Amino acid sequence: MGLRVAGRIGQEHVSLAPVCYRREGFSFGLAVYAARTLVFALTAFLLCLYAAMVGAAAKPPATPQPPPGNKPRPTAPQREPGAGGRKPGRLPLWLRVGISVLIVWHFTAVYLAALSVPASSRLVYRIAQEPPMQWYLDALYLNQGHSFFAPDVGPGHLIRFELFDQSGRVIEQGEIPNRKEHWPRLRYHRHFMLADQAGIGSDNKEYQDYWQRRYLENYARHLLRIREDVAAARVVRLAHWPIPRDLALQGRKLTDPEGYEALLEVTQRRSDLGPSDNEQVGAERNTRIDVTDRRMGVPR
Repeated sequence: MGLRVAGRIGQEHVSLAPVCYRREGFSFGLAVYAARTLVFALTAFLLCLYAAMVGAAAKPPATPQPPPGNKPRPTAPQREPGAGGRKPGRLPLWLRVGISVLIVWHFTAVYLAALSVPASSRLVYRIAQEPPMQWYLDALYLNQGHSFFAPDVGPGHLIRFELFDQSGRVIEQGEIPNRKEHWPRLRYHRHFMLADQAGIGSDNKEYQDYWQRRYLENYARHLLRIREDVAAARVVRLAHWPIPRDLALQGRKLTDPEGYEALLEVTQRRSDLGPSDNEQVGAERNTRIDVTDRRMGVPR
């Protein structure tokens, strides 16, 4: 079961309403993946074409021949009208200039997207995260956070839920992401990021727990809305730590229970339901979230 959280961060009134993620998120992800693959293939082709055009070896000069005796000099071939001074097999000037500008623009966009990750200068951030550069980065999905795990590899996260009926009996259990249900890898990663960003990183534990609780409560209320036979929903967020070396040498697997740590647990009942998704979210669905901001989750 895929969920999505949409919200406006940093305001006095915050709406964090999960909505169905499976239909639009998965199809949009495949479309973006196909577009990125096409652009990268086109870029590689242009680079090869440009390298062949610029780095082509010049023909070795012909061996000078002694001037003929009294033979008449051959007449020089007449150039066709409009042929200009371009050598045979060489691309026209306007095409070479266009390819060069495209290559420079693309690599500039890639570098600026990486440099705009906080903390960065305000000038670099405004160039990379405002039109027209922002349009190009978002269209090609190049505007992800450029961060790295090393040297302090943190945990991954997942969300587990339990649904209860009127008698308090568990009628369904699940987790996000689920390795058996969420495939291929692109779809699994999207659900992984939902669980990984269900909170706001902060040195203030009280502030961090507040926002984590708000996210989990909205997940639980969403489960109640889509399942009318459910009386209560319990949601817990877990941290999945990398397996230590000593446990790995003992033959333990990555899914060993000792590698999981419960961070926060919430329970919502049907009486806790508020406005519907459409009434609660409103214009926030069209709000562009700054994915380069570290507050949106740990680097991935």
